[in-house]
Amino acid sequence: TRIDPGSKSSAMLEIASACAGGMAAAVFASPVELVMIQQQRFGTSLFGTPTRVVHDFGLMSGGLFRGLGPALCRDALYVGGMLGLTPVMQRALTTHAELDGSTANILASALGGVVGGVLSHPCDTVKSCMQGDLERRRYGGTLETLRILSQDGLSRLWHGAFWRT
Repeated sequence: TRIDPGSKSSAMLEIASACAGGMAAAVFASPVELVMIQQQRFGTSLFGTPTRVVHDFGLMSGGLFRGLGPALCRDALYVGGMLGLTPVMQRALTTHAELDGSTANILASALGGVVGGVLSHPCDTVKSCMQGDLERRRYGGTLETLRILSQDGLSRLWHGAFWRT
């Protein structure tokens, strides 16, 4: 069946497609970010870091792909906001609020970025804590990390959100 480009179904499909694209990107971005975090912690080399991580912690959930779950969540929400919500809002602003294209584009982009950044930040916080602690000295799995961070109050999950949004 064909979906009318201006319909609610079309908007939801556009946002859902962007979320799926974000999740696909996370599969590649998450291990790269883990290597970057480990390089920052230990000053190791570009190729030596992933080799050490895989040797010491393995390839999958405990090693190079540690934090993939929160990364999937983060990138689905962030990309969904930026590439899904932004064009939907731009069309709504030009159609319903009768704004010119440039103004609608600027407002929709700002809104999509802020919504995506704010909603995805707790996932990013959990992911970064997990990826910085491969030894699991403080942070275990996703739910345990979320529980530990939340002990300081839920606002702890949004620390640093201003700089990321």
